[in-house]
Amino acid sequence: MDEATDNPFKAPDADEHTGTPSMDSDADNYELIRKQHINTETNVKGLSSLILLGSVFTFFSLFTLSELRNSPNLYGMDDYINVIMGMAIVQGVLLFISGLKLRKMQAIGAKLYAVSVFLGFSTIFIDMNMLDIPSDQMAYVIGQHVGGMIIPLLILGFLFSKKARYVYTDEYRLKVIPATPHVKYKSPWLILLIIIIVIVAFVGYAAAQR
Repeated sequence: MDEATDNPFKAPDADEHTGTPSMDSDADNYELIRKQHINTETNVKGLSSLILLGSVFTFFSLFTLSELRNSPNLYGMDDYINVIMGMAIVQGVLLFISGLKLRKMQAIGAKLYAVSVFLGFSTIFIDMNMLDIPSDQMAYVIGQHVGGMIIPLLILGFLFSKKARYVYTDEYRLKVIPATPHVKYKSPWLILLIIIIVIVAFVGYAAAQR
């Protein structure tokens, strides 16, 4: 008798394997991937909240800009204020949509944020061309703009990092996350701290304007 017939408990030969991974193997792989990217995923969601908060502050700035129309120091600068207000509206909308999309782990959110950062830098050229800035103060004005863009640039760099770009993929959003509901988010303490600092700074600024 053939050995395979005599021994029903014999393991199948190697050439009998189909090579198709089992469901358990997929689940283990997804869990490993989720654990490797959970910090990035959490930080992206935390940054989405910060970006949404930034959109709110941007819209609030419109009230301050509208009050500048009555400032004697800016008499005759209506065109400049209109341009800045228009840019603030566009940036506010971009930041709001970006925050919502990043909350859903969609790559378009990072791209929209990149556009808003580009608009932020463009205010340097608007000021240089529409304001009568003395040459000896030009470096100070440019440095002030660039300094204010440091945090947005750091956020932008993170949003386009290798791990962040992976969590935007369909594989991660539609397969890895649904397959690993037991892998919990970690609290983004750094992001929460930044949000608190921004809120305190905004409240302080608003109080100083009264």
